[in-house]
Amino acid sequence: MNASSPDLWISSLKTLGMLSIVLSFVILFFFLIKKLSHRNIYGQSEIKIISSSYIGPRKQIILIDVMNEKFVLGVTSEKITCLGKIDNNNVCQYTENQNNQEKTQNNFFENLLNKTNKSKQIKNELLLNKENEKDNN
Repeated sequence: MNASSPDLWISSLKTLGMLSIVLSFVILFFFLIKKLSHRNIYGQSEIKIISSSYIGPRKQIILIDVMNEKFVLGVTSEKITCLGKIDNNNVCQYTENQNNQEKTQNNFFENLLNKTNKSKQIKNELLLNKENEKDNN
């Protein structure tokens, strides 16, 4: 048995070595296929995902750029729907509206904060007046 055991170890190591070489070639092959399949002949992809947001299980909204045109897509597990196209003018209007809403919200919160600070000041003044009256009596 001792004479055959070194042969068994050597053949096992050779088999594992060949198996690892074959598996690395298969993994490399699939990696290259995945990388090259998303590119056109010039090496750059024409479709770019700008942003995506999940709105439910297996439901998302995606903003993509196709040849410098932006589209909003609704994607579910069953289908893909084009929700609209975005022009540069619409983007500018949206950002202006967003800035105006943020300013309005900031003003609202500032006013609310000022009102709460004023009410705290009034409460403090009332407490001081009551303490002064107690001291006077």
